[in-house]
Amino acid sequence: MALQWRSWLANEGGRHILLLFWLSLNVWLFWKTFLLYYRGPHYYYLHQMLG
Repeated sequence: MALQWRSWLANEGGRHILLLFWLSLNVWLFWKTFLLYYRGPHYYYLHQMLG
């Protein structure tokens, strides 16, 4: 079992960890931007513009 874990970590673990980091960074940036526009006056302008 430990050998399989080490093999996975050596071969594909880095990719999965990097992908997880990249996805969580994108989700964090999306929420940060969404809350910035939702709370500020920009949201109302975008809402009127987009309908």
